[in-house]
Amino acid sequence: MTDFTSSDGHIRIAYEKDLSERIDIFDARGGANMLDGAPWLSSREVSALREFFQHERDTDRGVWRSPTDPTWTAVRRNTSVYFQNEDHERSFHFIPKLEATIKAWAIDLQSLAYEYIEAHPDLKPWKAAKPGEVWVLTVDGREDAYVDRVGQFHPIRPSLVVSIAHDYSRITEGRRIWPEDAS
Repeated sequence: MTDFTSSDGHIRIAYEKDLSERIDIFDARGGANMLDGAPWLSSREVSALREFFQHERDTDRGVWRSPTDPTWTAVRRNTSVYFQNEDHERSFHFIPKLEATIKAWAIDLQSLAYEYIEAHPDLKPWKAAKPGEVWVLTVDGREDAYVDRVGQFHPIRPSLVVSIAHDYSRITEGRRIWPEDAS
């Protein structure tokens, strides 16, 4: 069963993709199936179904769609993320390893790239650091080595005294240097 809530938060769609391919539409705050005994759909229900089918098609194609501006989509290919705007025919791409380069872009593109990154935490490998690993992190544009000690990065250089969390927002880049990747 797949659950989908419309962007306005009012309608929840439950979808079973089995032999019967059943769709149920509910008020997101609770209640009975809105389709039971209904000879028609309201404009809100139709809009929610359109969003649901768009979401389903995007998922099948491996496309991410911006929740704040649905005209922007993105697809990840190898090490790059490619963005396309359906309305304005604009496109761009970036390499997540070089996230720091985003700061030179126009504000609207920066927002979109950061929105994508937040939706894809796998793009920030340091968030999955394990105790004992050594990472080189770029924090506020400065690169230093840190060791992970139970969910916190601690600086290796004695002059750096502040420990930082894996999800510290001012980390822009990171790579593990020990243990070395065997692959």
